[in-house]
Amino acid sequence: MKQFWQILFFLMIVACAAIGGVLIGQNFLGKSSSVHHHAAGDMHALFHHDLNLNAQQDKKLAVIEKDFRRQRALYEEQMKLANMELAEAIKGSGYYSSQVQEAVDKIHGAMGELQKLTLQHLADMQGILSEKQNRQLEEKVVEQLYRNAGQ
Repeated sequence: MKQFWQILFFLMIVACAAIGGVLIGQNFLGKSSSVHHHAAGDMHALFHHDLNLNAQQDKKLAVIEKDFRRQRALYEEQMKLANMELAEAIKGSGYYSSQVQEAVDKIHGAMGELQKLTLQHLADMQGILSEKQNRQLEEKVVEQLYRNAGQ
């Protein structure tokens, strides 16, 4: 019976991590935008729209966003591959094994790197934005993080 609860606890952690990754992806890194003609999240598009960027800022941001999208795609692919490894590990050795733990660690590693990349991207944006726009951006990011945390 103790093993059942350990497995259930482990699955809850995996589910929470997956939900966290989805929330991050949807709120900061999702796809589609009416403000820009490239893949960007709804929240990202909202930032751009609400910050009232001028043409020069928009042009400068387009350069850093191109690199950001490329790097983001790499981490998203790593997460997909790690999820496939997790599925295979569960299929081959059950819910709790060294192979499962290794796959979960890969997922979490990619998610963590993606979150760091996103924060670095926001920091890179600061150099292009005015002081007022930077305050607005920070307020929106903090507000969204609190919202994601259920606050």
